[in-house]
Amino acid sequence: MTDSEYHALIANYARSWTLLLAYDDQTLQSPADQQSGMRALSLGEVLTAIADFKGFLMAKGEASELFARLRGDGLASALASIEQGFGDDLLYPNVASRAAHLLYFIVKNHPFTDGNKRTGAFLFLWYLRVNQHLLARPVDQLINDNALVAIALLVAQSAPNQKEVVIQLLEHFILLK
Repeated sequence: MTDSEYHALIANYARSWTLLLAYDDQTLQSPADQQSGMRALSLGEVLTAIADFKGFLMAKGEASELFARLRGDGLASALASIEQGFGDDLLYPNVASRAAHLLYFIVKNHPFTDGNKRTGAFLFLWYLRVNQHLLARPVDQLINDNALVAIALLVAQSAPNQKEVVIQLLEHFILLK
């Protein structure tokens, strides 16, 4: 590698170095940007999409009838939770915050008998796609398939006391307009 190739490599991943430092220094902050025009996901459309997702995975032999079977009202609760607010003050003020919390709630709260990581990752991507108009880049440029696996496993393996930092890190993966 030439010096200019090293410099380009360093410059191309400048956000990575900043996020790693902020993580180490415990100075990560959630983006506070308020966004309007976020489209909520309805329970009905989510259940339809999950059924399609399940059918796709079952056809490939990667899921059974137990996959994404609801346990209680955890899914409805997760969807309602990301839409919370009081007046103009939203608990989760932007697409990044809502998507990160949705993934966390699905993976950690286990609203399904099986497939919580895969279903959570699917809903995370879908929520971002539905709200693509509020993102700085297309979803597939922000989160590729390897990053999605790493993100879902990071959430799944995190300790409960790491919730805030995990969510803050996820929020920074999503560039807002």
